[in-house]
Amino acid sequence: MAPYKYKVGSSLDYQHPTYVQRRADVELHESLCRGDFCYVLNSRQMGKSSLRVQAMARLTQVGIKCAVIDLTEIGTYDVTPEKWYLGIIRRLVKSLDLGVKFEYRQWWREREALSAVDRFSQFIEEVLLLKIGDNLVIFIDEIDSILSLNFGDDFFACIRSCYDRRSDNTAYSRLTFCLLGVATPSDLIKDKLRTPFNIGRSIELTGFTLAEAKSGLLGGLTESVPEPEMVLAEILEWTGGQPFLSQKLCQIVCNMTDGEHPVVVADLVRKQIVENWEYQDEPEHLKTIKNRLLSREKRAGRLLGLYQEILQCGFVPADDGEDQTELRLAGLAVKQGGRLRAYNRIYEQVFDQVWVRQELQGLRPYAEAINAWLDSNCGDESRLLRGQALQDALAWKAGKSLSEEDERFLDASQALEKREFQRALDTEKEESRILANANETLRKAQADANANLRKAQHTARQIIGVALVGLGAIVSGALWTIGEAKSDLKEAKIAEIKSMNSAATALQDVGNELESLMAALIATSNLLEGGIPPMIRDETVANLQERLAEVREQNQWQAHDRAIWEVRFSPDGELLATASEDNTVKIWSRKGELRATLTHADRVYGLDFSPDGSLIATASQEKAVKLWNLEGKLLKTFTGQAESLFSVSFHPQGEIIAAASKDGIITLWRRDGQLIKTIKAHNDATYSVSFSPDGSLLASASEDKTVKLWNVKGVLVQTLSGYTHGVTHASFSTDGKFIATTTTNGRTQLWSQVGETVSGGSSDEGQYLFAQYPRREVRRSAGLEVPLSRVAEMAPLSKLPSHEDVVWKASFSPQDGVSLSPTIATASSDGTVKLWSEDGISFDTFKGYNSAVYSVSFSPDGRKRRASIATATADGMVRIWRGSPLALTLSGHQNWINRVSFSSDGQSIASASRDNTAKLWRLDGTILQTFLGHQGWVTGVSFSPDGQMIATASQDKTAKLWARNGTLMHNLTGHSDEVNSVNFSPSGQLIATTSNDRTVKLWHPDGTPVRTLSGHRDWVWWAAFSPDGQIIATASADDTVKLWRLDGAEVTTLSGHSDDVNMVVFSPDGELLATAGDDRKILLWRADGTLLKTLQGHKNKVVGVSFSPDGRYLASASWDKSVKIWSRRGELLATLKIDRMVNGVSFSSDGKLLATAAAEKSVKLWRLEDLPLPSDGDVQLLLQRGCDWLGDYLAGHAAARSKLPVCQ
Repeated sequence: MAPYKYKVGSSLDYQHPTYVQRRADVELHESLCRGDFCYVLNSRQMGKSSLRVQAMARLTQVGIKCAVIDLTEIGTYDVTPEKWYLGIIRRLVKSLDLGVKFEYRQWWREREALSAVDRFSQFIEEVLLLKIGDNLVIFIDEIDSILSLNFGDDFFACIRSCYDRRSDNTAYSRLTFCLLGVATPSDLIKDKLRTPFNIGRSIELTGFTLAEAKSGLLGGLTESVPEPEMVLAEILEWTGGQPFLSQKLCQIVCNMTDGEHPVVVADLVRKQIVENWEYQDEPEHLKTIKNRLLSREKRAGRLLGLYQEILQCGFVPADDGEDQTELRLAGLAVKQGGRLRAYNRIYEQVFDQVWVRQELQGLRPYAEAINAWLDSNCGDESRLLRGQALQDALAWKAGKSLSEEDERFLDASQALEKREFQRALDTEKEESRILANANETLRKAQADANANLRKAQHTARQIIGVALVGLGAIVSGALWTIGEAKSDLKEAKIAEIKSMNSAATALQDVGNELESLMAALIATSNLLEGGIPPMIRDETVANLQERLAEVREQNQWQAHDRAIWEVRFSPDGELLATASEDNTVKIWSRKGELRATLTHADRVYGLDFSPDGSLIATASQEKAVKLWNLEGKLLKTFTGQAESLFSVSFHPQGEIIAAASKDGIITLWRRDGQLIKTIKAHNDATYSVSFSPDGSLLASASEDKTVKLWNVKGVLVQTLSGYTHGVTHASFSTDGKFIATTTTNGRTQLWSQVGETVSGGSSDEGQYLFAQYPRREVRRSAGLEVPLSRVAEMAPLSKLPSHEDVVWKASFSPQDGVSLSPTIATASSDGTVKLWSEDGISFDTFKGYNSAVYSVSFSPDGRKRRASIATATADGMVRIWRGSPLALTLSGHQNWINRVSFSSDGQSIASASRDNTAKLWRLDGTILQTFLGHQGWVTGVSFSPDGQMIATASQDKTAKLWARNGTLMHNLTGHSDEVNSVNFSPSGQLIATTSNDRTVKLWHPDGTPVRTLSGHRDWVWWAAFSPDGQIIATASADDTVKLWRLDGAEVTTLSGHSDDVNMVVFSPDGELLATAGDDRKILLWRADGTLLKTLQGHKNKVVGVSFSPDGRYLASASWDKSVKIWSRRGELLATLKIDRMVNGVSFSSDGKLLATAAAEKSVKLWRLEDLPLPSDGDVQLLLQRGCDWLGDYLAGHAAARSKLPVCQ
């Protein structure tokens, strides 16, 4: 260990070798020598006390008397003003050596009639100023310790009066005070009726600069490490010059180095400070910051919210407001250049986003809801509070000072509740009014037009009967009259088109997708007669294209007169069954055709198809399980239960049936009616039972706040606990790896398997063998395969953000060779169905329901076609929706994904993230490599054409070239600001980077710079090479795109956007360019710069575009939380709802998958195999697509069919 000793955690003695002299030393000394009142107010452990020690020594050297009072020595507990001021006087007498000449206790007692502060004021004037003839500076340290006392205002007012009295008593000019502590001047005198403490000079105590730190901190490093100055610079880079941390990190470096090998400061910071920081925080520093930040619960939320905003954005504009000041006094933030930033990188890593969220979680009763709302850029109203949850939050808020985010969240929740209350009253009226007005407008217009036409024809006939005198004029008049009538009819058609277009938009907004599509079809069918103005025609076609791109609802029908508690698809996906409170179960075709009715004596709560699809088991209030065939014949009744049955489930082999009842009992039956076992499973109602796909487990969910896993012999395997409310449902994913559970407080929890299986063994019944399956054991016997209880346990994986009311069911999508990740659908009493990916992110919501949604079920036929989703509601409606095209979720990043890119062979994916890393993935979701090394967000990522090299761009002003194994090959340094993108030329011989420094740089793959392209007037966001590699297109925040030759010559400038151009790409054949802008538009250009078409439809900035490998399709990514797929000619074909701001898209090499990067921690892959063929402006083809979509719905709804002659 080096003999040089850094001092950590206390004030430094005068001329201590590690004391760092700063500008504040000079300013404080000069100000006090002039007689200025001074205050050094800053966060803790910034060196205030050490500064005071040095200042006192220097002042004494120039003949100025000094005294110091440390207010913490007097204390604040059970202290009266008399004791406190007497303590001040005692310390002044001792510090100034007045004890021999002055008996302070007697002096104090002689003035008992005066107040304590008055006695102190007299002591200053009658004792200090008389007995000390020299200039005097009184240092008062730790002034924040008095702020909690109710007489603090008097003390600081007294000090202020000493300054004011200089004008009438020159002796006071010899007296100066210097206040030090963690406070602001406004804290010193809080009474607004008093004169504020607005005197004196503030001495700013900043962090060490490298030039300053060399004098005090370099010595120890020089004795201990190679290249000490470079190490010191890196230390200050981590600490921001914070004195305590700088001293501590210097000492750590000296202690941990061997003096020969280079020092990796980042590793030492991570191991010695950041990891397990609460344990390693000695002397205490980080805990001091935490405690101050969280000490006042009523204000902690606002401070955490402000700090969270700083972490997310890098800074906030400084305003010197109360919250910003408090954050600075806590030491966590610093004001620099008009901006408030995190003080240093150590604080950013210790008090990171995860820590902030955890602390907010502990403060907010609605933490999950607000986090999800903020993640959606405050756009997802489903995350807002309603009902009792909102009332509880408002009660909690009372008396607290919350962050702006909290206030916005609660205000938005209240506003939404008011709107939804009104909407609930108005929705049905509005729908009827829209359609009624449209029909009435059409009826009147047609009636008027027809009447005018008949009148015109009658007038014409009369005119023709007149003598031939003036025949030309007469005929002309007749023709004019008929033309006017026809014009009226045309106006009627235009009125109908406009009305139907408006109706389509309004109905889509409230979630009535089928009615919305019908309205768009009615409007578009009126174009067939011709004569419609081009602008209205284009708007109408675009409206229909948008409806077709967004529609997910396929069919709906009134299945029962009362609530439906369960809906299930048959194993082949061709039938549905519904269980209702109307005492029936009904079997339907997918088209909504009734096939059979199973009549019960009481309400039916649950049903299940046998694995072969030939039987249905039902659970009802009759306290019995009933077994039926598909024709509606009752085959068997299983009795013996004492209470109503809520759920029933077939074993995957079809020979065992499990039922759950209101009294918490589970019964296991053989299909022939033999009772296997009765299990006292729960202490309250058991709402659901469900077998795992391999039959090894039975999951039960109960009002007793638990889920239990059983084997088929009724032995308890595991209890999933930790719930705070009753559990309504538990279901397995189709591969058995996950369990989703739903609760009465609106939560869904996802569990995953952990553990391993074994391959053989024995029991008291003899030897047995196991068939090998993932995470299961199956005992083979001559008869039924009976899964045993030794299976992998389930561990909590994630909690999906809340619905606003009870969640009744969760259903998993089928998984096959393409869709490797499950989609989870949840049904809730809040009148919505949500779709979630396995990482807990909601990416779509089905709306338009008029009542609670009690059940949701995926069709099991995802291999043959995209799975459908059936939902059932309290008003007896069944709705069929098209399932999501989500294929896979790649989870592993710790922050938002900025960009994503497929390799040229389509077998790998690279992602760039705000967690400062890039990752390389296989298509099955396996992380092949994590690329570490950037010191800022990774803003761009791309593969070399041969896929062997990955390039990354970063906010740290560099781009890096990596081998696939993670080896850093080259650093591309040269930009003076953030690097926004990096892309390879088609040959792989050039690399282009773009930057906020307004330039594009070209590089060889060995890292050698080639040239710089300058010409843009603002940040350059993107650069793309033409397919032949001869042209470079660049997109800029100056609203333009420029085309360049490789020699740096500018070819042309494309002007058409009205805001930042975020990206430009060439079509694979090089004939087209597509550009995406903040103006919400995508522009299509010829390669020569001619503007061809403007694509509109996004509702927020468009930040990414990508052509499919065959050039037939274009995908666009927008901050409106969607991806749109367009034809090459600009026709909208499909819309993917992402529910997060989307930052980038990339097609796989075969065009069948699309990868998205969004404001979430996962990359998502989407199937694109069923995109419709472009209509290329053919209205008939568009109409046919709409009619085909509505086919099942129209077949069962004659009234709707009559409104659409075009579909008949």
